[in-house]
Formats: sequence, structure tokens, C-alpha cells
Amino acid sequence: MYELRPYQQASVEAGLRTLRMFKRDILVEPTGSGKSLIIASVAKELEGDTIVFQPNKEILEQNLQKMHDFGFTDVGVFSASMGEKTLGKVTFATIGTIYNQKDMWHLFDNVIIDECHLVNAKGGMYDEFIKAHGGAVLGLTATPYRLHSYNDFKTDERAVVAKMLNRTKPKIFDGIAHITQIREMYDMGFLAPVRHSVASNYDHAQLTLNSTGMDFTDASLRAYNEENDVVGEVAKLTASTIKDGAKHVLIFNKFVEEAEALSSNLQNMGIVAESISAETPRKQRKQILEDFRSGKIQVVTNVGVLTTGFDFPELDCVILARPTQSVALYYQMVGRGVRTAEGKECLHLIDVCGNVKRFGTIDTFELVPVSEGSKLLRLKSDVSFLTGYDFVGNQDLEERDYAGYREGNGKNPDIIFIGKWSNGGKGTHVSKIDSGYMEWAVDNFNSGSVKAQFTKELERRKQNDQNRDKTTVSQPSMERDTL
Repeated sequence: MYELRPYQQASVEAGLRTLRMFKRDILVEPTGSGKSLIIASVAKELEGDTIVFQPNKEILEQNLQKMHDFGFTDVGVFSASMGEKTLGKVTFATIGTIYNQKDMWHLFDNVIIDECHLVNAKGGMYDEFIKAHGGAVLGLTATPYRLHSYNDFKTDERAVVAKMLNRTKPKIFDGIAHITQIREMYDMGFLAPVRHSVASNYDHAQLTLNSTGMDFTDASLRAYNEENDVVGEVAKLTASTIKDGAKHVLIFNKFVEEAEALSSNLQNMGIVAESISAETPRKQRKQILEDFRSGKIQVVTNVGVLTTGFDFPELDCVILARPTQSVALYYQMVGRGVRTAEGKECLHLIDVCGNVKRFGTIDTFELVPVSEGSKLLRLKSDVSFLTGYDFVGNQDLEERDYAGYREGNGKNPDIIFIGKWSNGGKGTHVSKIDSGYMEWAVDNFNSGSVKAQFTKELERRKQNDQNRDKTTVSQPSMERDTL
């Protein structure tokens, strides 16, 4: 039987309130906070039948085990990857399996979604299920934000920004029910300190962004890594950190061929290393990770399979051998090593690709109000704000948006939402937007459809004013004629 930590108890209570009050909220729980324990504690107390969505087999197994540890026996598993399709008072499921059983969707009174940052509010299996279900939804995640790419309405240039899940348009989750801050967990001694090493002067300027701006092109990344022998550099760093006492080293690569070449280089240096990716057969992957945990394997290089759900508290070294534009991915990679374990003094984080410089250190990550008294939140670090910040344009969008308008005439920009007025009435129709704001926007926006819409609307209003003036002038004359 487990005894909940204070923040876990507060999170469980918030989760129960969300579901009992038929709301759609998020619990923000950092890596290492015991999310599976929180889920089990919430599910155990609920009335009716509950479905708990898991993103993959590995995380499902972890959370399922916590329910069994609680002594809860009425548990079903509905997942093709688990080879089981049973229902219980609490049913653990993967969305891909339950999606094809639409006749069963009405059977569940409560919906819990683990790793809810994976939910796409613009469509997809989760979105369809939630809309059809129509009830309360509780999401849990360590990273309550998603990366978005769009043309900035002010500059008409590409912008890439992380947005809080409850601030996107459209959105599935309405609010944040509870936050366990990373700093809070450090203060209570529940996370391992991070020792940072910035291992090279990785030059992002020599890389090319793809068309979305959300990642670098494979061609430019491969060319840069090959020219600068990044694989060779990482191999030397890995050997050095093992010589200094690291027992378990996890390396994140971008490409399968790089991960395999790196593990081969390390083997030639007398280091026991293996590589895994989505292409690795499941049975082989399981054996590699078991040997990694036991210490038979010293180093695992991986591509895209251990960013979430890999629970290994003894992991004492993480090497970032890939750059990223995504703060969520950065956090998830570093987060693999922040759990505490007996004899583990710290996590040694070696960043080869400039990610720490871009995002800051995760022990300084904090969700803060956008302004005093506001319920809206932003993520910030020791480097900058990380949500609402355009990493392509290198500017804080929340500070910039409407700043000139706010300073120019004191109007409250929060009451103005420029939406897709031609798409089902979303947002504020152009005819209802303040003329003063539109005049400021026309003068300050560089280009784009919004500026064109505002210019057209201002011309329409000017013409209406002129017609009104003509009517006002002619009306007295008509009245005199009548008299």
C-alpha cells in the first residue's frame, strides 16, 4: 500500500473534483512525480466505470501495476498491443484499439487521459471519442503545451510557438486543475539534481528549418553532423563520462544510422552498447532495456522510443545528441534521468546540440500567471518564457501582441480576439472590432490577410460615415418642404 505525498494528495483531490463536476481539466505532474500512482488513486475513488487511456504498451503496464499494487482487482485491459480486450470498473486502454469499437464508447462514465499533450484538438481519434462521449475528461501530463506553426498575422512570417493546451483554438481542455511545480519537488528532495555539461559550440545557424519551422531538415542536419563528426564527438564524451564513473548512459539521436554507428563505435572502444529504435523488434528491445537496467549494457543509443514512459531511476547520464525546436521534447528527454535512486548523487546531462542554451535548465522551469491575478499560465525558465515565445522569430509574442495599441490609447487588448470570422463565426467578426485598434494595426502590421481585412473594413466604415453625413444634411431640407 502506498502513502501519497502531499502534492499527490492535492492532485488526486483536484482530479476527483474535475470529474465529479463534469469538467475537462489537466493535472500537471512533472516526470518523477508519480503520475501512475495519482491515476490509480483517482480511478479507485470514482463511481461508475472509468476508462484510462495510455499512449503505449509500456506506460499501460506501469499504470496497470499500480492499480494491482493498490489491491484493486476489477481492472480490464483493452489494448491490441497487450493482447487483451477485457472490461472492468477501471479499464486501461490504448486509443487505437478502443477507437474501432464505437459501440462501446457509451459504456464509460469517466475518462482519464495519460500523456494528454498527445491529444490533438484539431481532429483525430481522441478528439472524436471525447466529442462523442460528451462528459468530463481528466488529462495528466508533465508538459501541458504543444508546438504550433503558423503565419504570424502581424508580420505574415512563419512563427513557431509552444502554446498551453488550455489556450489553443480549438481546445479540448478548459483549465489547469492542479500544478505540481518542478521546484516544489526539488525542494522536497524528490528529484535528482542535474549537473550540466555543454559539450560543443553546435551552430544552429548552419541548419535549415523545414517548411513548418518546427524542426530542422534531415538533409541539413545530416550534413552538419557528418561535417563536424558529431557521432565521433559523442563517442569520446561517452567514454569519458563512463571513465568518470557513470554507470548507465542514455543517448538521444535523431537518425537511426547515427545511433547504430555510435553504438558500433562504442563497442570498438570496449564499451558495452546497444541501439534501439522503432525498427527494433519488440522482444529484442525489451531484452536490451532489461540488460541496461541490470548493468550488463552500459550505453543505449535510441531514436524516438524512450522519450516517454521509460522509468529507470538509476539512470545517471543523459546525452542529447540531437537538437530540437520543441521544449516538450527537450523536457521529456532530460526528464528520463531526474528520478532519484539509492546511491545516485545527480543526473549528468551532456548537451551536444545547444538545447540547454535555447531552453534553459529544467530545474528552473515554472508555470506562472501571464499577469498578476490571471488564471492563464505561461512556462518560463532561467533563459526566457518558453510558451508564447516564437523560436523562429526570436521574440516574445505575448509581450509584443497589441503592445503598441495598449501603450497608444490604453484600451484593454484582452477583450479583442481576432478569430476566423469567415469560419463558422469563430472569433470576433471584423464589423465589431474597434476602429482605433484597426487603424493601429493597419499602420503597424507589415502585411497579411488581417491587414487587408482591416483596411477594407475601415474603408467601408468611412463610406458609411460619408453616406450618413449626406443623409443628415438633406433631412432638414425635406422637413422644411413638408412644413
